[in-house]
Amino acid sequence: MHKLRLHKTDIGYFVLFLALFLLITKAGINKYFVLLALSALFVSVKRKIEPKYLVVAVHVVLYVVLGSVIAFMVSKFTFHSVKQSLIFAIAPITAISMFSMYGEEDSGKLVDIQFAALCVGYLILYARHHVPGEFYYESNYYAYIFGVYGLIHFWRKKYVLCAVAILLMVVDHKRIVNGAFAFTFFCLLVLLLAKKEKYQKRINIAMRIVLVLVPILLVAVVKNGVLASVFAKYRIHSMGRLDGPAVWNRIQPYYDMSIFYIGKGSGWVEEWLGEIAVHGFIRNLHNDILAAYVELGFIGFLFWILSFQVVIVYAGKKKDFRCANLVALLIGYMFINLITDNIYLYVTFLIPFYVILLDIIFGKSDISRSERK
Repeated sequence: MHKLRLHKTDIGYFVLFLALFLLITKAGINKYFVLLALSALFVSVKRKIEPKYLVVAVHVVLYVVLGSVIAFMVSKFTFHSVKQSLIFAIAPITAISMFSMYGEEDSGKLVDIQFAALCVGYLILYARHHVPGEFYYESNYYAYIFGVYGLIHFWRKKYVLCAVAILLMVVDHKRIVNGAFAFTFFCLLVLLLAKKEKYQKRINIAMRIVLVLVPILLVAVVKNGVLASVFAKYRIHSMGRLDGPAVWNRIQPYYDMSIFYIGKGSGWVEEWLGEIAVHGFIRNLHNDILAAYVELGFIGFLFWILSFQVVIVYAGKKKDFRCANLVALLIGYMFINLITDNIYLYVTFLIPFYVILLDIIFGKSDISRSERK
């Protein structure tokens, strides 16, 4: 198997990424300014960014544009609209600048260096968290991306790294992450067993249909109360989503499950949460799929969901159906986590996630190939 050859600059970037991931886990709004500054630094190294790399950010661009237009239309364009748009844009900008700096030939090395930095960073934070008197931090931010690394390392037959990623994911215990990983890992096994191209094509069609229908169905079952009934019947603790403060139920009167629902506009959900914060821990809707529907409306939401298809189709044309299916699988993993959390804002997850997608689609190093020999 091809082995990575590290240079002094790679070690330097490892230290930089380690410091960066430690910082953005806790730094609040200041981390976005740091990321912008680093993006400018990365771009200055190569002084060139290929427009084609923006394919991984089509859904972000669409959300920002549609959300802002809708906010203007319904006279709800506020500071929150601007703030949310800028925050959404930070992760793809940073990831694309990192990828451009390393280049397509060495992008596989970038993926592995970032993984190493995340592992070391997580272990440092985990150790500090378990020292009496030390600070509290949201360690669960790391679980999401470790699940992605578990999938991608298994795909590339890096079983030791896969085991490390899975171990850290489990240690950083997050129920939805464990469930999302188990389901997508099973799908990955099916994908790897289907070696003939005709099967890959069928899987591709099936996955793309599921990625469109499931988010719409999710919004419907939340709106009509079916999901709340299921959780109540089986006594599933939703941690404030459907029980206690029941934030998903609280937002129901503000949107309609109708093709004529035009949405509230970008930033509305955050502003609304600030207004109803009678319970101190309600800071997010913890359902980015539902938040997107509320803000973009029925048609806008449908366009947003369909925009993820662009990167899948592009991956198939750039490489092959196996590559496209892998991209679809990772997007599916992301969607499952979007259902109960707000990872559309988690740069600790999004930056490495976008780098991985860019490497799968554009990477030319040996470890970036979609074929498994």
